Order: sequence, then structure tokens, then C-alpha cells
Amino acid sequence: MLCFRVIFWGIVLIVWAIPGFFLVGIIGRLGGFRPGSKPGPVGKVFGWFGIVFLGGMMLGVCVVAGLIDWGISSFVAGLPEHPPNGPPFFEHQPQGDQHPSLQQRPSPRAIPPEWVDAKMEKVFLSDLQEFGIRVGWGSFGKRGDLGYDVFQNRRIVVNGQPSPNGISMHPPAFGFSTVKYRLNRAYKLFIGDAALTDVENPGFRPQTPAQFCVLGDNQLLWRSLQLDRAAAAEWCRINVEGVDILELQVHCPGGHSHVRAVWLEPHLLK
Repeated sequence: MLCFRVIFWGIVLIVWAIPGFFLVGIIGRLGGFRPGSKPGPVGKVFGWFGIVFLGGMMLGVCVVAGLIDWGISSFVAGLPEHPPNGPPFFEHQPQGDQHPSLQQRPSPRAIPPEWVDAKMEKVFLSDLQEFGIRVGWGSFGKRGDLGYDVFQNRRIVVNGQPSPNGISMHPPAFGFSTVKYRLNRAYKLFIGDAALTDVENPGFRPQTPAQFCVLGDNQLLWRSLQLDRAAAAEWCRINVEGVDILELQVHCPGGHSHVRAVWLEPHLLK
């Protein structure tokens, strides 16, 4: 950004310095001033007029250039920053960083009909202590926080609706993001919507489709379709009875630009 400003203001000064000297000379000539002669009353008037006119023009150009500089700086400041050790926005990581869960076949467990959601106790994942976190952009977000800025917005929004208990886990390029929770075999159901935020616009498409996975004690319990557009979502309701470690993953087999993966209101029932 500093390099851009130096170049930008250097161009502004050069563009106006060169024609400025010619303009002063032309105004002096019109006033009858010649090199080696003393200016008369008319020459003095034209001389002062030239100085004031040129000064006003340069001041106006500097104001306009300053506004352009401020606008570009504000736009750049609003872009999300990659983490110190994370990949730049369009950088690809080496292939092969995929979890075996993509090769597994989901083995969902049957849900007993007597398990009625409305009669069970609800606990949001945002209220539990997470561990084993890995994301490819920004930071892990919980309680509706994206974990990074998108046009100065940090909240999880899908189809125009906020998710106050949502979690965010932007995957890395050619890899996967992950977060784990210790359930201590105390819960029966996991429910939530795997989705991509539409904070930019509903038709926005990520660089690569994302695929969500849910594992219980390293066993694949559920896998989503490939979500390939903003606001795309898929509901998940699975049996986690007897599970000690619950793991959520988001896989990105290509570039990760705009793969804004989130879980909407993910919670457990017991």
C-alpha cells in the first residue's frame, strides 16, 4: 500500500509540475513580461493572476487525488486479511491434503422414533469448548461471528437471515478445515445446516465447491452434497448416541477464494 501511494503521488506531481511551468511562462508572455526585463503594472497583474490560478488548480487536483487515495485505502482496508501463517487469497496449497473421510462411505445410525426434538434438551455447539481447530482463512468463528471481515461485515448471514449461534470454518485451498468437540457420550442427536454465506449476494459462487462432513470418533456419519453457490445449504440431523469426539470438517479440493463455509445453529440434543 505504501508503494502504491508513493507511485500515485509521484505521478500527480510530475503530471502537474511540467505543464505548470509552461502555464506560468504563457501567462507571463501574455502579460508582456520578457526575460531580462522588469514587469510593468500589467505584467505584475498577470503574474499574480498566474500564481493564484496555478496554485488554485494544483490545490484542487491535490484534493481530488487525496479523495481518490482515501477511497482506495478504505477499500483495501475493508478486504479480509489472511492470517500471518495462512495462505494468501488466491494461493493454492499442494494437493493431497485430504482427510480419509472423503474416501469413506457414511454410516448413519438409525434414529429411534421416540426421540422427539421438542422434548429433548438443546445445547448449541457455540456454548461448548472446541479444540483441534484448523481453518484456512481468518479465524474460527462462533456465536454468529465469521472470523474475518467481508466488506466490514463479520456476521454469519444466509438468505438474508443471521445465525446468532452459527459457527464459521473457512477451509484452506486443497485441504479441509476442522473443529472437534468432546461430547462424553452425553448426547443423542446433532442437528444443523451446512451452508455458504451470501454476505456478498445470493448468486455469488465460490472458487471451488465445498463439502461438509460430520465424524463421530473418526467414523464418518454424514457427508453433504457439494455446495457450489452462496446461500446453498443442506440440513443435517444424525444420531450421535455414544459418540465421545464429534468432528466437523469442510473440504475444499481446489482454490478457496470465497468458500465461506458455515454451520447454521448447530446444536446437540439429549
